[in-house]
Amino acid sequence: MRVLVVGGGGHGRVVADVVQEAGLATELAFVDDRYPTLDRSGPWPVIGTMAELSVLCDRYDAFALGIGAWQARSHVWQTLDRLGVNVLTAVHPHATVSRHA
Repeated sequence: MRVLVVGGGGHGRVVADVVQEAGLATELAFVDDRYPTLDRSGPWPVIGTMAELSVLCDRYDAFALGIGAWQARSHVWQTLDRLGVNVLTAVHPHATVSRHA
């Protein structure tokens, strides 16, 4: 599955790692409004900005929210919902939930 992570900062990289470790993606990339100046030291490319999401919808099977700030994440969620794309839920294969949670 081709997955596009919206948000390429620290939280987005963690989300990308979870998606990869869960075996959910054969291809992974980011969009981030800081493109092209965003640090690209990780293994995944940053291919554009949020303004390009509508153009990228047909090229990706699923989208993952990689934005930590809730207000910005809410705005992106609404945008993805409006575009009618598949928003991925990813859980790391080694995740656990405390019995006290």
